[in-house]
Amino acid sequence: MVCGREEDGYSQTPAVPQSAGLGIHNVHPVGGGSTWGAVGVRLSESSAGNDGILKLLKHVCKVLGINLEAVGLAEDTNTRKIEDPPSLSNYDEDIVEELREPCGWPELQVGVVREAVAVAEALPDFPTVAQFALSSLKTLQSVLSPGDQYHLYATASRALMTARRRGDPTAVEYWSGRLSLPSIRIPVEKPRSIQHKIVDPKPLLQGFADPFLYNPRKAVASKGKSLVVQGEELEFIVTLQNPYIFDLELQELSLSTSGVRFESPPLRVVIPANTLHQVVLTGKALEAGNLTIRGCFVQAPGGIVREYILPLYTSDEEERIARKRRMIHSESGRSKFSGLARYPWTRTQKHKSAQSAETAAGSFRFLECKVVPEQPLLRIRRTTVTHGALMLYDGERSTVRINLENVSPIPVDFLHFAFEDSTMEPAQKALAEGNLSVFETYETEYGLIHRPVFTWDQDENRSIAPNQNLTLTLNCFGKVGCTNGAIHISYAHAEDPNLKDSGVFYMRQVSYPLMVTVYHMLECNGMDLVPFPSYPSSQRPHSDNAQKKRLQYLDIEEDSGWCLFSIEVRNSYGSPFDVTLERTQDGESLASSTTTIPPGSVSRLVIPIKKIVLDEKALSRAIPTLSDRQFVVATSTLSKSEERTQRELFWYREELFKCIKGRWHESGGTRSGELSFRAQRMTMHMLETFRLEVAHVSLVLDLEDNTPENRGRTGARQYPKANEFVQLKARVTNLTSSPVVFTLDLEANPSEYLIYEGVLTDLPVGRLQSGEFREIVTSLCFLSSGHFELSAQVLTKDR
Repeated sequence: MVCGREEDGYSQTPAVPQSAGLGIHNVHPVGGGSTWGAVGVRLSESSAGNDGILKLLKHVCKVLGINLEAVGLAEDTNTRKIEDPPSLSNYDEDIVEELREPCGWPELQVGVVREAVAVAEALPDFPTVAQFALSSLKTLQSVLSPGDQYHLYATASRALMTARRRGDPTAVEYWSGRLSLPSIRIPVEKPRSIQHKIVDPKPLLQGFADPFLYNPRKAVASKGKSLVVQGEELEFIVTLQNPYIFDLELQELSLSTSGVRFESPPLRVVIPANTLHQVVLTGKALEAGNLTIRGCFVQAPGGIVREYILPLYTSDEEERIARKRRMIHSESGRSKFSGLARYPWTRTQKHKSAQSAETAAGSFRFLECKVVPEQPLLRIRRTTVTHGALMLYDGERSTVRINLENVSPIPVDFLHFAFEDSTMEPAQKALAEGNLSVFETYETEYGLIHRPVFTWDQDENRSIAPNQNLTLTLNCFGKVGCTNGAIHISYAHAEDPNLKDSGVFYMRQVSYPLMVTVYHMLECNGMDLVPFPSYPSSQRPHSDNAQKKRLQYLDIEEDSGWCLFSIEVRNSYGSPFDVTLERTQDGESLASSTTTIPPGSVSRLVIPIKKIVLDEKALSRAIPTLSDRQFVVATSTLSKSEERTQRELFWYREELFKCIKGRWHESGGTRSGELSFRAQRMTMHMLETFRLEVAHVSLVLDLEDNTPENRGRTGARQYPKANEFVQLKARVTNLTSSPVVFTLDLEANPSEYLIYEGVLTDLPVGRLQSGEFREIVTSLCFLSSGHFELSAQVLTKDR
């Protein structure tokens, strides 16, 4: 062998590691006189014969299954070449490298590689030293110990630096390869709903078409082109993997693009050992059009620039790679080769002719961006919200002012606001599942549509000139359960002259997140409707004047057709609140009832309301759906009578909430809001009380000594004589808006001391038009003195 020549002309022992022969475990050189094992040394200053020695080394290593030419040598031109169309064989080389069948004795290969590098370094041939060391790292990385990996990398780096210092233009190809991302590192997005789903045995029996319920790589591939803006900086995240035990340095890393002109400065990166490292590469599109991100240009220190294409994982691409993997697996161990033809790098060359016919243009699909003309840019300059947190009472209405600034030279002539809050997603999920009743569905949709947390006046100004500000006012509503929200502001230059002939325009969005705290201070319970008046009129002196005063105090003009609405309100907060009930019925005067509820106290608020009656057409309507769902599957198993009762309860409840409103005001403060009763339910008793009777009936005895005040007055005491016949007059009035057939039932208690003419039950009244009345006269005779009660009940035959 040839000893190394130093630049001073004297021959010295080269600085190679002192190894024990081939470095095989438990094998030591015979005799202790020579420290170089079987390596002979001769003194010579001539480099003749080095090529032959290197060829011999390569041939010996090939016999042992080592490919020392896995990393090629080339002239360092420092230019970026884009291969169009990209080569399919070059792309697949790194993908199927891990599938190749290993051959040879790993321990023997490691020892031979160590000696081969030492021989190349002793010649010295520095580019070959780097080639041998880096080829060993590429092909034997799985069997090299950490010390061997670090020694080979340090030797290659030192050799390349020395060659460059001596003016040698030879460089090595990029050698690290491309490893597939480990499955434990792949993020897969799945909905939370699958945690509660019952396991379906069908996929286990029929097989999965895709192993993932949601494949993010296919989702990216199925999307259209991303929109980017001309002249604005873009950021691309590139994930790099270093499988070695040393820090891997990349002299240059930049984006490889095609299409419109793209400016991307190269970046110098150091990847920590045994890690996945993310790098952000930036660039600008200099003109409008289509931009294709092919991959990256990578250059190691002392190496040449190489383009790594990174196509999207479409279904066709995944199928092609899977087919190639299956082919390699099927060939492994089945074909027998002799001599050097048994090694993977020689077997691969036999398939190049078949691969050359396969083109990548049809299967490769890259990340594509559509570069649009320059767009305006807004920023939120200031808001009236302190520290991004909003604190409200339940039902409180407040305002938030947002100041927008146009920091671009392009005007904004289109503004649109969209809002979201933490109460929307659970409600939307419940609606999507379809397990709610019709009534619950309506209430959920009512809360989403009519009681949103954020709203805005769409009539406000929507244009912002360049470098100008615009202040907008948003309305906020306190809803219990809301913890956070976001305001999304979409804006655009819709009147762009460059887009006049186009049917589209481009929008941007700026978002403002908010933390929301809603205090639940007033709790409503026990809603009830009771008849009014619920007692007969008194005969005490001046009772009429007292009755009129009571009616006037209650804002009631007459003592019939009314009921009392009452509800309990509990103050669970630490401050007193003034709570007001308002009556806003059509055709009736406005009325209100206000009380102050101290902390921790409960008060029942009462206000009279006019009874109503809904016609058959209104009650026959189904419970509506406020969303745009065109078809809802009916899951109810109620009978027709039960469904009618449900509709009556719903529509009368809606009419009740239209005429009754609740408000609260902070005692001694300025904050106010509305009190919602929509959590209360209406019962059949409340429905019967709130529904106006179909008829009005009055009873009066025709006595000679009746005073004018007692005549025609129901509930008044009268004093007929015993053992004399008197006439009982019952007047029935139709209160509905349509003709109705009525029957009358009379009842006397006690009935043992009373005789009457005819019958007292099922007395025909006949068909009465709307507002018409008719009198039924019955003769009675009281057989003794005492207290008697007479009552009447009107029944309808049809409506």
